[in-house]
Amino acid sequence: MAQKSIRYFQSLAQRTSITALFSVALVLMLVGVLGFASIHARSAVLVLKENFMMDIFFKNSASSQEIKDAMIIIQSMPSTKKLHYVSREEAAKRLDGVEVESDFIEVLGDNPLLRSCDLYVKAPFADQEHLAEIRRNIVANPIVDEVSYKLPALEQFNENIMTLGLALLAFAGIILIISIILINNSVKLSLFAQRFNIKTMQLVGATHGFIRKPFLKNAVIQGFIAALLACGLVAALMVILPKTKPEFNEIKDWNNTLFLFAFLFIFGIIITTLSTFISVNKYLRLKMDQLYD
Repeated sequence: MAQKSIRYFQSLAQRTSITALFSVALVLMLVGVLGFASIHARSAVLVLKENFMMDIFFKNSASSQEIKDAMIIIQSMPSTKKLHYVSREEAAKRLDGVEVESDFIEVLGDNPLLRSCDLYVKAPFADQEHLAEIRRNIVANPIVDEVSYKLPALEQFNENIMTLGLALLAFAGIILIISIILINNSVKLSLFAQRFNIKTMQLVGATHGFIRKPFLKNAVIQGFIAALLACGLVAALMVILPKTKPEFNEIKDWNNTLFLFAFLFIFGIIITTLSTFISVNKYLRLKMDQLYD
C-alpha cells in the first residue's frame, strides 16, 4: 500500500511537472511572439520613414556639371539615405498617371518640367525640425529652384506611430504581468503535488538547502526548455515569413531578435526559479496537518 502511494505521488509529480513545463512554454511563446511583433513593427516604421521623399528642383539655367556638383554635396550630407536624379524625360513619364494632357510637350513645343532629384532621408532625420534644416541647407545653393515635401503627411504618420507605440508598450506591460502570474501559478501547481515529498524530506532531517536543490535544478531546466521552445517558434517565424511575405525581408531584424532570445531565456529561468524557491519555502514552513488544507 505504501509503495502504491509512493508511485502515485511520483506519477502525479511527473504529470504536473510536464504540465507546468508546457504552461511556461506557452506563456513564453506568447511573450516571444509579442516581442517579435514589437521588434519588426519598429523596423517597419524605420523603413517607412526612410521611404519619405523630398523633391529638389533645379533651375533651368543650371548646367549639368553644376547639378552633379550639387548632388555630390547633398549625397555627402549625414541625413541622406539615397539620392536619385530625375531628368526632364523621366519627369514627363511620371506624369502618365496624372490627369494632364498626354501631348502637353507637343502642344507647348518643349518640356517645361524642371530637372530634379529625389532625396530620401535617414529615419532619425524624418521629422519637421530636421527636414526644415535640410531644406534650408539645400535651398542655399543658387542653382536650386525649390525643395518640396509633404509635411502634413509626415506629421500625421509620426503622430500615429507615437500613439501606436504607447498602446503597444501598455499592452506589452500587461502581457508581461499576466505572464509572470501564469508562470508563478503553474510552478505552484506543480509543487503542490509534491508538498508531501518536501515535508517528508524535512521530517527525516534534510536541511532546507538540500531539499531546495533538486527543485531549483528542475526549475532551471524547465525555464531553459520552455525558453528554447519559445525561441524555436520565433525562429520559425523568421524563416517562414520571408517565404510567404517577401516584403518581410526589408524589415527582418536578426540582431534585436537575438536579444529577444536572450531575454526569453533569462526571464524564463529567473521566474521559474524564483517561483519554485518561494513555493518550496512555503511548504517548508507549514506543519504536516496544514498540507491537507
